[in-house]
Amino acid sequence: MKKIDNHFSNLKKNHLDGLSIDLADVWFSLRPSQTEQKIRLLVEGKNKNKVNFYKNKLIRLIKKYDRD
Repeated sequence: MKKIDNHFSNLKKNHLDGLSIDLADVWFSLRPSQTEQKIRLLVEGKNKNKVNFYKNKLIRLIKKYDRD
């Protein structure tokens, strides 16, 4: 989570119950599960293509940082 937070260091973030970032047309929320060793990702937006773009980007980042 911290590496994802640092990756988006230049953006306004909310750390209440995880990490939330508003990217204008798209926003996402990452939060760790309290009962499982998982991270929950929610991506929403006004444009399906942008939502899919950021969803895929975030999944790649999570997988990359999970290996580190």
